[in-house]
Amino acid sequence: MRTIFLLGVSVFILMLLGCASVTVTKTAKGYYPPADADEIEILVTVPDRTVRDFVELATVTTQHWSTKETAKMHNSLRSKCAPLGADAVILGSSGIDYDGYYWANGVAIRYVEGIPTENNSAKPTSENTGKKIKGYQTAGKDASGKPIVVPVYE
Repeated sequence: MRTIFLLGVSVFILMLLGCASVTVTKTAKGYYPPADADEIEILVTVPDRTVRDFVELATVTTQHWSTKETAKMHNSLRSKCAPLGADAVILGSSGIDYDGYYWANGVAIRYVEGIPTENNSAKPTSENTGKKIKGYQTAGKDASGKPIVVPVYE
């Protein structure tokens, strides 16, 4: 009887304490090769898209972390977003809940290689095509009116 009581108390304590969690919800179309979790950046500001454009891969939510476990939380975000091919996680909002635990919400992103924007000189890689890129040309406009820029191969 005592064993059952101790087991019940242990389960109740574990339920009260809870555990840290990371939830990732894929929002992008298609798939990318997995990334190295050690290379994923954790950002608290949105990168300037005129310097380096990106696509959103997923929303991320994490909660119930001790304020002393920020590095652990970041590493957990990295490991959960790596299979999606993320280059970075942008934490848009964060705080400490009423129990004193850290929480954060954000998005996992992948940098878009080779799509030049108005003020950058990004060059696409030719890894997938095996062809040398000699320049760019516009191929019309997308639904939002932005020009579609495509590489021109030799």
